[in-house]
Amino acid sequence: MLKDRLLTAFILIILMALAIAFLPMPWFALLVGLVMLGAAWEWSSLAGFRSQKGRSIYVLIVTLALVIAYYLPIHWVLGIALAAWIWAAVAIVHYSLGRSALGLQYPFLKAFMGVLVLVPCWLAINVVRETVGGPFWLFFGFMLIWATDTGAYIAGRAWGKHALTVRVSPKKTWEGLGGGILLTLLVAVVVSASFRDSFEQMAWVSLLALVTALFAVLGDLLESLLKRQAGIKDSGGLLPGHGGILDRIDSTTAALPIFALGSLWLGG
Repeated sequence: MLKDRLLTAFILIILMALAIAFLPMPWFALLVGLVMLGAAWEWSSLAGFRSQKGRSIYVLIVTLALVIAYYLPIHWVLGIALAAWIWAAVAIVHYSLGRSALGLQYPFLKAFMGVLVLVPCWLAINVVRETVGGPFWLFFGFMLIWATDTGAYIAGRAWGKHALTVRVSPKKTWEGLGGGILLTLLVAVVVSASFRDSFEQMAWVSLLALVTALFAVLGDLLESLLKRQAGIKDSGGLLPGHGGILDRIDSTTAALPIFALGSLWLGG
């Protein structure tokens, strides 16, 4: 299982790096859009859609939302994403305390949340690559997310004893969260130092990395909440060792829009 997981992750990272570096727009946007539509198909199941027709209609709705978002001001879309993730964070805490999920127990609102999650992520990835920092900065954003996931996995396996939220995801621990944040900050400092940034610049990059890491964890927890409600382990079976597309990009859906918003603020 671990071997399949590592091999799949390695192949995906190579393919992603090649796409970010060499694939021209709009082909890159189309590729990312197809990934998001695959995730939308899986999300429709988490939202409670059972028929092929219902799930297909949901994917068409997300497709239309992607087209509309392309013509909207990026700050509007990312601001909506931030509001949606704040809603998700409060809902997760509320649910962890044995209460309701603040609306996310209802199929319609879960479906609506899917649009607010997937569409801004698609737009953020394209905006960062095309206008905010370029391909390297986008890859740096992904590096921060991977560092969060990797650090959390290693620290959680080695030292994890105190559950982060038993009701949502019993295997995630506070020790894992700390490990993920520390590795993310280390990556940010090393990359910033390699570009000979000033101390002030390094501090801002580190702050952006910290916020990105926290939202990466939030994205993971939201999918865990939805899967727990649906009574399933994985969102799909497309990726060996990982499950579905959502299982691979859950952290990205939350972290990348916030990374893009922070990057715009730093660059503005």
